[in-house]
Amino acid sequence: MKNKVEEAANQLRSWKEAISVEKAYEIVLRDSIMEVEELMEGGYSKDKAIKEVLNPMYQDLYKKITKAVR
Repeated sequence: MKNKVEEAANQLRSWKEAISVEKAYEIVLRDSIMEVEELMEGGYSKDKAIKEVLNPMYQDLYKKITKAVR
């Protein structure tokens, strides 16, 4: 997820737009939806494709939250 948000932020910078969490979220959401659709075209079920896309994001968030909360 960090990489996707960084990519989104870089994309926004290149467009010289104001960087906002909402814009980055929209880009990550759009990219994630496209990734799920691609996996489904490759034969994945909808649920399996969503899990495949979200698992790395959840793992990254889990690590950051557990590191931040002591």
